Amino acid sequence: MRFQSTIAKISAAILTLFIATTGAAPTVTAADGSSPAQALKTREFLGNIDVQQACNEQIAVETVANVRGGNGCFDWKCFEVGIPGDLATDGEFPVDMDKYCKTHFGDVSRAECGGGGRFDWQCHK
Repeated sequence: MRFQSTIAKISAAILTLFIATTGAAPTVTAADGSSPAQALKTREFLGNIDVQQACNEQIAVETVANVRGGNGCFDWKCFEVGIPGDLATDGEFPVDMDKYCKTHFGDVSRAECGGGGRFDWQCHK
């Protein structure tokens, strides 16, 4: 936890320095200049991602979908049932959101996390 606290403090210091230097908060834009939310609006929505179902399909052992370390898009993991919930990563597996989309909506689909929160995963074409 100390490491995460140090990283958070460094990130906050960098952000403060950026704002003090430029007078504005940084923004994320796509190559065409659009925001992530704007980019999602131009794609065809196919469906939401069921992360528990993705874990069930992708991992050979019984797992439960949950987040570790935050509340963002990339905090999802599949946790093996019966493994103690300590800080060890034994029994922890990554979940492939693109694979879920391709399995359910075909090879032309891809996973997108538009809002940045853990429940914002969707499949788009």
